[in-house]
Amino acid sequence: MALLSFILQHFSFQSTTPEKDLYKLYTVEEISSKKPTFASKEVLTTKREFLYAHDNASQARPLDDDMTSSLTLDPDILSRSNHDEAMASLMERRRAYLRRQCIATNANKVKPAMKWITRVTLNAKGFFRVCATPKGGSTSWRQLTLRMPKDVVGRSPPLQILSVRHPLARLASAYRDKFLGGLPLYKYDQEWRQKTKSRMPWYNEWETFWFSALAARGSFPFRPNLRMRARNATYWANVDHGREIYKVLKNSYGKAGFRLRSDFRNASFTFEDFLRYVVWTHDVGFMNKHWAPLVFLCNPCKHRYHFIVHLETIAPEFNYVMNFLNHTEGIELKEDRKTKTTNRSDIYLYEDIPKDIMERILEIYKFDFELFGYRYPSL
Repeated sequence: MALLSFILQHFSFQSTTPEKDLYKLYTVEEISSKKPTFASKEVLTTKREFLYAHDNASQARPLDDDMTSSLTLDPDILSRSNHDEAMASLMERRRAYLRRQCIATNANKVKPAMKWITRVTLNAKGFFRVCATPKGGSTSWRQLTLRMPKDVVGRSPPLQILSVRHPLARLASAYRDKFLGGLPLYKYDQEWRQKTKSRMPWYNEWETFWFSALAARGSFPFRPNLRMRARNATYWANVDHGREIYKVLKNSYGKAGFRLRSDFRNASFTFEDFLRYVVWTHDVGFMNKHWAPLVFLCNPCKHRYHFIVHLETIAPEFNYVMNFLNHTEGIELKEDRKTKTTNRSDIYLYEDIPKDIMERILEIYKFDFELFGYRYPSL
């Protein structure tokens, strides 16, 4: 109940720095410039100064002791006459905090998967590039990039944006979406796809997620030794991890693998099953991009992002970004209902999760907590 009580109080964006390093994160090895300028001549001087200051900021810039308590968006900012200045200050605090944490936690030594970065980065040519992870606002940002004007001179190079979300909320969203929130697998039908706007056919989800999750759970004999097939980390960082697991399993089970499809159409996964599967994919080096830590997907310690926006308060922060670009007319970020701020049903998913599993989850997502000020739950 201590964990549930904590999450109920702090599951939305909170910020703090853990007093000590409680969790060891496996490294990638272990688990397998030009200053921006606007093209438009009507750019405000403050914007040019902002970009210059960002690109020339010291990586080791000292922060105030209360910096970690000032990373969340204060709703009162929106009612102030100088709210743009307050928002700019918020963005600078987040960048400065990220720079310091990258050094303090050694996250700057992580080697992310470059192919993943290209897959989760969306480009609104001439305006911005945003690294938005699956279950971290990617659907909303993707729809926005498609609606941005194609015949307007923007800025070169584009504004660099990082979209982040609380790690526990992101995992809950992945479970609801990819594992049907605990419903039987046969429920993933045309009606479900229309309701959830899921485009992939049933067999694709079976191959990418469910088959290997059943094997990892022990629902049928686990024959292949994935560790025997493991190659170097660079290789595994550039493959479709879900499909690679499927190939290994399929080759091992032969024709029997096809019969498993029909045998397990009524199967379902609890949230604990899902979290154990997440840990398993991490340990064998097959993490899927839908739940891989953001630090591996967006390279936040090496890539210079101008803005760090939080999904928990995406609407006002998005409006600020559009104002910064001098482009607000007719552009609106449509929030995807599947990736909105976590509701109470998501929170209760964590109520009965065993402590050992939660410790592993917090270990795996250590950097996603510590780089962006999200608070660890008490176990």
